[in-house]
Amino acid sequence: MAKKKLQIIINGQSIEWDNEKISFEEVVKIAFPSVKDSEIVLYTVTYHDGPKQNPKGNISSWGKIHTGDQMFFTCTSTSQS
Repeated sequence: MAKKKLQIIINGQSIEWDNEKISFEEVVKIAFPSVKDSEIVLYTVTYHDGPKQNPKGNISSWGKIHTGDQMFFTCTSTSQS
């Protein structure tokens, strides 16, 4: 049986997702695809409208959470100077 594809929204962009979980790193890479690993940038990831296991909150930099259809993520960046 094929996995159900979900629609998740990251910084206003609708993404088709077929995994039951998503990591902090995956959200950041989708939100900021052009950032180079050598840049010193701090990120914050918040979410809402998630499944009952994690309906809303923040994802820690090493974290991974369950996904749900029409789940919203906001990823912000701060450059270190």
